[in-house]
Amino acid sequence: MPSAKQKIDTLKTAHQEDLTIALDRLQEAETDPKFTPRRFDRHIYNPPLPVHIEMTQPGGIAATFVVRPVDLCDDGIGFLHGGYVHPGTKAKVHLVTSDGEIVAVHGKVVHCRCLHGRIHFVGLQFDKLIDANLILGWHSAVEIPEAPVKILGNLDRGVIATAMQRLQWLAMLPVPDDDLVELLKSLTALLRGEQTVLSADVLLANESIVVLDEGGRILAVNISWLDFAARNGYRGQAFVGSDYMAKVVEAAAVSEDARQTLAGMRDVLADKIPGFTYAYPCPSKDGNYWYQLRLELNKIGRKRTILAIHRKLDTPNADEALQ
Repeated sequence: MPSAKQKIDTLKTAHQEDLTIALDRLQEAETDPKFTPRRFDRHIYNPPLPVHIEMTQPGGIAATFVVRPVDLCDDGIGFLHGGYVHPGTKAKVHLVTSDGEIVAVHGKVVHCRCLHGRIHFVGLQFDKLIDANLILGWHSAVEIPEAPVKILGNLDRGVIATAMQRLQWLAMLPVPDDDLVELLKSLTALLRGEQTVLSADVLLANESIVVLDEGGRILAVNISWLDFAARNGYRGQAFVGSDYMAKVVEAAAVSEDARQTLAGMRDVLADKIPGFTYAYPCPSKDGNYWYQLRLELNKIGRKRTILAIHRKLDTPNADEALQ
């Protein structure tokens, strides 16, 4: 039997695909109208070091576990664990601040539900309230302020809360850190009423969107773009700052789809056409589907950018996609 000094990682051998399914089910559960929200605002919690929790299960069995934190608020923490934990279980949580400092907090498990296989979501309530901002550091910069809601046009606070939740799940996926930070910065800028290359509509869109400069380099990507990339096995460098146009030029040497796309991009940038639309096949883990690429010229003051909007079509049939 492991002692409390040994640190047991019950999810060490869990596959990323299983973790993704578990997070999807957790998201579905918490966006259900029947879900009861917590008293305190939840924050994305993705600390720089592992979080350890000492727990004493019924029967007096004590052990220290490495867990996967999901969210943090003033009265508790939610985390993923590779097994069932009895409600009422006493625990000592070693929270990690954004600077890597350890803060010990006592509490008890209030609920535990199975998400997928042996992966469970555990909700732990602290014995005493904490100031989550002191733990989160820079993460607290993405809180939703009261005043700037009017700048969001038709988007209300509920929509912004949904964006925060989507970012929370995204933080649990293997997306490039730099891209995630840029998304958080964009959302914060929007809430403060500052100008950004990502509008609120683009940031929250269901379509996968990249914003390009006049040379074809990626200035920004939206939430859906990173989500799609992570779920389909992308493990490369950050997208922001990379050369989108160069990738299309390289692909154009062997692909007619890429040649058509390259010609469209150049025509849009030269103001020969206001926009460009093209359908192309794209294999994914869900199967072989057709996608539509739409290029739109966008002007922010004197600055010109191109929106490259990728939308999944509701058909795997080539003839229907090309109509």
